[in-house]
Amino acid sequence: MPEADYLFKPTPEMRPFGQLISHVALTQFRTCSLLQGGQNPKAAEKEETPRSKAVLIALLKESATFCNPLVNAMTEEGMVQLMKVGPNEVARGGAVIGLSVHGNEMYGTMAVYLRLKSIVPPTTARQKPTPTRATEVR
Repeated sequence: MPEADYLFKPTPEMRPFGQLISHVALTQFRTCSLLQGGQNPKAAEKEETPRSKAVLIALLKESATFCNPLVNAMTEEGMVQLMKVGPNEVARGGAVIGLSVHGNEMYGTMAVYLRLKSIVPPTTARQKPTPTRATEVR
């Protein structure tokens, strides 16, 4: 998405594109802080804070750098260990699965924003076209 469209909202009620990126990054920090059992280094940050594309991409990369070692180190035993989340206890594996599910959900949302701007989403752009009856060579 071009930087000029980071403020794009399909409807007035929806979040701007850039805020979606901020949301993903800050959610990853929050979830991985729970996995780590430590403080969230971005707890004071708000997803609504306007940021440039460069800052948002850096924040997203920073959240991946923070999370990746924790996720990669997860063992079968670790997946079933309980951790405190607010007043509840949840399996650590649920947090790892939640990261993936949330990321996929947000990618799907962002893909719609991209398509509304006539941009082909990255995963679609990498795919080779599948022949259809109309394009098959006989």
